[in-house]
Amino acid sequence: MASLRARPGEGGGRRGDRPGRPGGAGPPGGLPGSEELDRSNPSAREVGEWYDRFGGLYSLTMGDSMHLGMWTDGVRAETGELTADEMWEELTRAQDSWTDTLIDVVGLLPGQRMLDVGCGTGRPTVRIGTESGASVLGVTVSAGQVRAGRDRALKAGLSERHL
Repeated sequence: MASLRARPGEGGGRRGDRPGRPGGAGPPGGLPGSEELDRSNPSAREVGEWYDRFGGLYSLTMGDSMHLGMWTDGVRAETGELTADEMWEELTRAQDSWTDTLIDVVGLLPGQRMLDVGCGTGRPTVRIGTESGASVLGVTVSAGQVRAGRDRALKAGLSERHL
């Protein structure tokens, strides 16, 4: 079983709205009504909104897995001989290799549980649950990623008891 869960909106509002923030929430440049955002420590809501806004762009460059891959055949010095489709397939194989290694190293068994924090759209989460038989719970702060992950889990025939 794999399921994906989020609580969009949790984690508070903008950083400037939080009491006790060092330096206060003073407006930059002294402009009334403007707030300085602390980009070095975003709230869960801000991170979720970022992925909701730019998730499609990440998908164009990273595919269905937001994690990098594991290339077992070494590093390619040049990509000129590969087509875009071949490079895409190579990236997908490398991402699957990373997930396969995780499955092997962790060694989950049916009936065991795993938590995937920051699961994105759930591709590795669903693969781990499907291949191990374990119960895998994916958690993300992005409402768009939750929708995509739930759809992926349903298409894989996995239970969503925790949703």
